[in-house]
Amino acid sequence: MDTGPEDNLAHIRTIMANERTLLAYIRTALGLFMGGLGLIKFLTHPVMVIMGWVLIVLGIILSCAGLYRFRNLKNLFGRLGLKEPGFREKNHCP
Repeated sequence: MDTGPEDNLAHIRTIMANERTLLAYIRTALGLFMGGLGLIKFLTHPVMVIMGWVLIVLGIILSCAGLYRFRNLKNLFGRLGLKEPGFREKNHCP
């Protein structure tokens, strides 16, 4: 299926882009979650506490959505024959 090293590098870039996207989802979800905790912990106004809980729930939903997307794309890549990048493949390391 591969025609040359350019295709192999394109496959590796695609897989790594999927991993970077998952990390961006996690980073954003963690920011929402921690922002919600901060609102709940340090502000006592009922509206701020409700906003804090909303942010926590949104953070959890976003992290689940990111993981779901990552796993679906990883499964798709597997069905297409794209393999995880390895550093011990032939012609890469002695």
